[in-house]
Amino acid sequence: MNAASAGLQFFTPSYAGDLERFVLLRQTVRHFARCAVAHVVAVPRRDVHSFRRALADDTATRVLAQEDFVSPIFYAPAWSRRLQRVLGKRAWRLERSRFGGRPGWIVQQIVKLSAPEVFQTGAVCLVDSDLLFIRPFAHDDLVPTSGPRILMRMEPDDVTAQHPSHMRRSREILGLPPGSERHHFMESPGIWYVDWVRALRTEIEHRQGKPWQRVLYDAGVFSEYLLCGIFVDEILRPPQLRQRTAPFSVGIWNRGDFDRFVRDPQALLRQAAECERPLSLVVQSNIGVEAAAYSAIVRAALLGSAAE
Repeated sequence: MNAASAGLQFFTPSYAGDLERFVLLRQTVRHFARCAVAHVVAVPRRDVHSFRRALADDTATRVLAQEDFVSPIFYAPAWSRRLQRVLGKRAWRLERSRFGGRPGWIVQQIVKLSAPEVFQTGAVCLVDSDLLFIRPFAHDDLVPTSGPRILMRMEPDDVTAQHPSHMRRSREILGLPPGSERHHFMESPGIWYVDWVRALRTEIEHRQGKPWQRVLYDAGVFSEYLLCGIFVDEILRPPQLRQRTAPFSVGIWNRGDFDRFVRDPQALLRQAAECERPLSLVVQSNIGVEAAAYSAIVRAALLGSAAE
């Protein structure tokens, strides 16, 4: 079975707080996809039932428990979580101890790096819950079905859009000397290949002498996209690699962007159409806006109805 006939493989780490966002994402996928899309969402075990119930009629989506492939060291014991809530800002010593676990956004990075446990082979599109597709797309719009593989490489002019500390941390984990910090590999959707991720994990274990999840637990803060990007770009160096610098998405990154979108959602879509035909829109989940505040607007602007 070739890549085109197999369809696209989407992978999303999520949780109950982003359930409505994920349902909205799935509605845009079902509306705009012009090829088969198999979508796996990995959530905390306690949230599996809620996701399966909300997606009962969505047969293309499979819900998995992230604990099935994330090491227990990333989860604080119940007593530790309770004590951290009581202590608040004074809990920093506990948070840094072996009983502290790691925050959900770090766990979600481990979930993404567990793609080989979920997909046997091929390309995986990493699609976060706060992303929405805004126009029709087919397989080749995201992953070429022939020719070189692609590596997303962003080269922002704005210094604030660069990620120098994460670039340095990634090279430290991989045992590499310092290098350029003016580019990065963070883009949504992200495009990874299963064999690349396996090779990255093997490289981390070879360099650090312990299991890759333990290495990343000890690392504290890191970027999964930069780890994978630097590994491919500077260590693996696969032949016939094509680096793509055009982003897939246009973004709503702050409340000002969001307020402008609410006033005139089509203005942002028109602006996007004048650029390099982005496929998707990211409504950043950490700007303090619940999906309920924009879901009807998105459905009307993108799907042609107030509900679907």
